[in-house]
Amino acid sequence: MVSIARIGARAAVRRRGFTLVDVLVSTSLLVTAALGMTGIASFTAQMRRVNDERAVAVRALDREAAAIEAAPFDDLLDVHDGRGFAVLGEQTGRVMLRAQAGDADGFPGLVTVTVPDDPGDPNRLLDVMVRIDWVGSFGPQSLSRTLRLSRLGVGG
Repeated sequence: MVSIARIGARAAVRRRGFTLVDVLVSTSLLVTAALGMTGIASFTAQMRRVNDERAVAVRALDREAAAIEAAPFDDLLDVHDGRGFAVLGEQTGRVMLRAQAGDADGFPGLVTVTVPDDPGDPNRLLDVMVRIDWVGSFGPQSLSRTLRLSRLGVGG
């Protein structure tokens, strides 16, 4: 006959270690958590890259708009209409955004100067659109800004 003390000793021996099922369950949980964290890190890196591209494009639009606003009004149509521009890094000076496939001049930026329908007088009012179309991390991206510039003091 088996004594109660012996049964208790055998049960204590069985409870000391992990079973194979315990090890498999904990390993699968750790692997799932690690894969989830890797996916989050990858997505975060992609979103950071997209935000960086957009920030570079916004700064380039601001620079071009400031240059156009500082240019003589008489030169806007002749000098700036249809002019492409590269988007360069401020500190590095290297090209930061690539033009989309099929772009005629190979630059992602484009300035378009038009005469609005009203009043229709190019000596008094012009619309200037500065646009950047680039191939980003998530495909084709676009950003634009429109300026309405007028010549002050012109009599009609």
